[in-house]
Amino acid sequence: MNELVTNAFRHAFAPGRPGTVRVTGRRAARHGYRLSVADDGDGLPDGFALGSGDGLGHRLVCMMAEQLGATVEVSGRGGACITLVLPRGRTGRTPCRRSA
Repeated sequence: MNELVTNAFRHAFAPGRPGTVRVTGRRAARHGYRLSVADDGDGLPDGFALGSGDGLGHRLVCMMAEQLGATVEVSGRGGACITLVLPRGRTGRTPCRRSA
């Protein structure tokens, strides 16, 4: 979560532009827990895929999600939102995917 919050503050807003970064957590009925970092910044670039670029931070997020058996959901509409879905038990799902 720390990496996601840091990236939101670094990349979401143009210099001098105010904005909001929101961190939320809640219990999810089927999955266990949902932890999200969302901002109201410029959004994500077209073709963005978490964990596939040169950035170490996003690769770390994917690796840690995999270790936890979590899924990572990414949305870039009206800012950016990255959500970790932590299961109650290990699932073996692919950790990083883009949401609609």
